[in-house]
Amino acid sequence: MPDLSGEKLVNPCRGSIRFGGLPLQRCWYRLQAAALSLLMLALSIDVSLAQATLNPKPRDHVYLLRGFANVFSLGMDQIATRLQHQGIDTTVDNYLSWPTLAEEAAAKYKSGRVRTIILVGHSSGAVAVTSMTTRLSE
Repeated sequence: MPDLSGEKLVNPCRGSIRFGGLPLQRCWYRLQAAALSLLMLALSIDVSLAQATLNPKPRDHVYLLRGFANVFSLGMDQIATRLQHQGIDTTVDNYLSWPTLAEEAAAKYKSGRVRTIILVGHSSGAVAVTSMTTRLSE
């Protein structure tokens, strides 16, 4: 484009390679700055994901204890499925497993992986829930 002011334009990079109207050297610095910005953004996202993985948010956990012979408490499985669809961790087991489940729940709570423990029991499972509650409160 011609200079309309009558003054002669001086090109400080005369004879240099140009890219998009700018000397290639200036373009290179801008490209480096853009690449560095993208790299820093990627690193910050990567660090955030790593921290989320290392320190997951504490969750709720529901323990559902079935009654005698696991036959009359099959509704517990349906409840567990619905809770899992809502993103709530669940464990369904026989009432006889309560001591092991209590140890597991206490370990998860102490480690910070679980913030709330919810106990549900049917028939003999309801009796086991009271024992499990006593153990967890110790």
